Amino acid sequence: MGDFTFLTADQVFGTDQLEILKKYGVKCAITDFSILLGGIVSADNYTSEGRTLKDRTSWWWTKSSFRCDYSAHAVDQYGNENWDLVLERYGGFRPVIPYSEISSMCSDPVRDEYGILEVEYGEYPQMVVDEGYSVELERAYNNGSLKTTEKTYTTDSVDWRSIDVRFIAREHTEYEYKGKKYIRFVGDANCNGMTLSNGRKIHNENVFWVSVEPITWLVDKKTDIALSKKIIFSGVQFNNGLYSGDFDRTDIKQFMDTYFSKDIVCDRAYSQPTLEEQTKTIEKKRN
Repeated sequence: MGDFTFLTADQVFGTDQLEILKKYGVKCAITDFSILLGGIVSADNYTSEGRTLKDRTSWWWTKSSFRCDYSAHAVDQYGNENWDLVLERYGGFRPVIPYSEISSMCSDPVRDEYGILEVEYGEYPQMVVDEGYSVELERAYNNGSLKTTEKTYTTDSVDWRSIDVRFIAREHTEYEYKGKKYIRFVGDANCNGMTLSNGRKIHNENVFWVSVEPITWLVDKKTDIALSKKIIFSGVQFNNGLYSGDFDRTDIKQFMDTYFSKDIVCDRAYSQPTLEEQTKTIEKKRN
């Protein structure tokens, strides 16, 4: 579902800069899942929303090519215009989709403190749970009391140093526990040494439980753009080869079309609401 793409460098820094970025800024927070997948995270740079570990910033890609045939424009952790090699796997990704394509399936828009419309659409693994709850989930996993939802999330499994190796899929099983959904992630070389939002450092073979949460999108109605508020995934090459600006032929576009666009659709996205949900909606409108 959906024709996902990235912003151009001009939409971020140039004369076509989106109104939502003029208000909110171009620095972007990164999810724990993105860090676990190999995304770099700043130690001392934050978004305009706060100065907690959840507000730390990271690099994210635009789809504009740079001067070199192996490079593309990016936004660094300081919010500056930068560039990087498209062969690298540590860059972060902020998908973009036409708002008109998803508006009927989104949560009701809310306006944040910057006057920006925010909506929720789809769901994806995002933030790790605290260490105590992680122990509880791991215990339930080991004794077989966790049930799977029969859904998986697909990412790249290739070591970040292997720039010559193309995408090799890795699946993350989704589990349900006490009415909420999680995935289990074992730390590896792609994220070793990084610190997550709960203060835990990542080490090889350490287990982390990541909560599946709704994805928040910033809406620019003038341009019909919905931009993910956070860097939502990492660990995938932008392109395994030359890049001269033909985004539709890149590895990252193929990843979004083949996996990401399907993975974010929750099981209930196209189902009818239950009688209880319909009743709650009617009561909400009455009040």
